[in-house]
Amino acid sequence: MKAKQQRGFTLIEALVALLVLSIGLLGVAAMQLKSLQSAHAGYQRATASLAAQDAVELLWSKFDANDMECPDLGGDEAAWQARWRAVIPGWKGVDAQRQ
Repeated sequence: MKAKQQRGFTLIEALVALLVLSIGLLGVAAMQLKSLQSAHAGYQRATASLAAQDAVELLWSKFDANDMECPDLGGDEAAWQARWRAVIPGWKGVDAQRQ
């Protein structure tokens, strides 16, 4: 091409390259957001699993094989719930009363 025909062409090339780059960066940002959401969900699941395991260990520590009944946890249950309420924001707790 001659110089007169090329006038402004490099500007258009630069704008198209910028458009392609910005679309790519938007895709990367969307992937990052999804990654953060998945990491948070994994954290919540892991915390719930730890709380459940802790509850099982509390019950086993109070279990009497000779009695074969679920023990009365009394203040232990309240202490357990208070411990996990501090770790899990918005947790309402559980009602573990016998029926």
